[in-house]
Amino acid sequence: MVRLNRGKPWKELLVNVLKELGGEAHLDRIYENVLKNPRGRTLPESRKSLTATIRNALEVYSSDSEAFRKEDLFYLKEKGTGVWGLRNKQRKFLNNPKNTTNIHSDFDLNQVGDKKRISTTLAVREGQSTFRDKILHQFSSRCCVTHCIIEKALQASHIAPYTGKHSNNLANGLLLRADLHLLFDAHLWSINPDTKSVIISSKIRKTEYKKYEGKKLNIPHVSKAALEFHYRSFLNAQTH
Repeated sequence: MVRLNRGKPWKELLVNVLKELGGEAHLDRIYENVLKNPRGRTLPESRKSLTATIRNALEVYSSDSEAFRKEDLFYLKEKGTGVWGLRNKQRKFLNNPKNTTNIHSDFDLNQVGDKKRISTTLAVREGQSTFRDKILHQFSSRCCVTHCIIEKALQASHIAPYTGKHSNNLANGLLLRADLHLLFDAHLWSINPDTKSVIISSKIRKTEYKKYEGKKLNIPHVSKAALEFHYRSFLNAQTH
């Protein structure tokens, strides 16, 4: 059994940490949580050593890993992402039809409804709070471009514009840092629908956003149709 210096098993610590983080989080967030609140335990001195110990413990108690032993407590969201979660939390989420509706179905641009207006410029966005919660969960509370994990700075972005409740399909959503959300809606950057890489407009290419040019995003669940819609709008905006 993997244990801390004082003999208390890592599994108990990591279960509690992941519960505090909503059931799923990137390894970096798990590390930061353990570092800030070791819960009376003595931790390895170096970040590298602590991160390796945490990863090892997660793998030992996860059937997603070759190091798996007996108890299946954790899951790896997708190989290479570094996102881990509580297995029982995953099962509860997937067994709830309210959470899984439209996760795997592609976003249909032809099913959008009419906008309900409260003025000439504002649309009533039904279900926006629920949509944000689900997008936060889908992206493990991490901006898909910058990897920012400050939740108050993150926003759920519609890829194809919001036109009704149907727009709140998870396949039509991205989790973005607030500034990138604004620039995305303004068509100052987009995502190549074939390569899933970031394309920066020439209008802001000489700014700090240039560093994201060509960055390939890990967004396998996102609708290609929605990405194509935004990308066409982006290309059209570059000529004006």
